Amino acid sequence: ILQKKLTANMQSADWSIEGKPEVLQIRNKLREVVEKMKWELCPDKELIELTLGDPTICGILPPHPDAVLAVSEAVLSGVHNGYKVSKGSVEARQAVADRYSTPESPLSAGDVYLTHGCSGYFSQT
Repeated sequence: ILQKKLTANMQSADWSIEGKPEVLQIRNKLREVVEKMKWELCPDKELIELTLGDPTICGILPPHPDAVLAVSEAVLSGVHNGYKVSKGSVEARQAVADRYSTPESPLSAGDVYLTHGCSGYFSQT
């Protein structure tokens, strides 16, 4: 059961969502490897874990209000609710390709993967 408090300029609400047993059994092999690593190079210093991090967890990097509004409007519209392809929608991938293409290195949506980090990419390959 996932329980989360919504904050940051929104009304608080409790979430209680049960996942399907099949989903709850999914393993993230990359995360398992990283979590088992032992760091003893400088035992007198505290390790700052950067391999599996969420920069927003400490509350100093909130999303821009325009991003919150855009996501809220998209969800409330109902048009974008549901599953998307796991490498990102064609429209989003094409927008990234258009932004980063150069005459010397043209990109297309097929060149772009939008994932939730390295483990998301590795699950696609």
